[in-house]
Amino acid sequence: MTSILVTGSSGFVGQHLITRLTQEGYDVTEVSRTQIDLAKYNPQEKALSTGKDIIIHLASFVNI
Repeated sequence: MTSILVTGSSGFVGQHLITRLTQEGYDVTEVSRTQIDLAKYNPQEKALSTGKDIIIHLASFVNI
């Protein structure tokens, strides 16, 4: 089974992507701004250390 790390999982696109990936049977790990400060987080390093196959980076700063 392919394992995927998704940053920005609390956003609109992230939520829908995770729903779809889960329906398709992928092992999905979610990372959102409420879980970790992404400015101090290296998703590539985390993925490698946890053995994830794919990283989908959707996190961004929003200035409203």
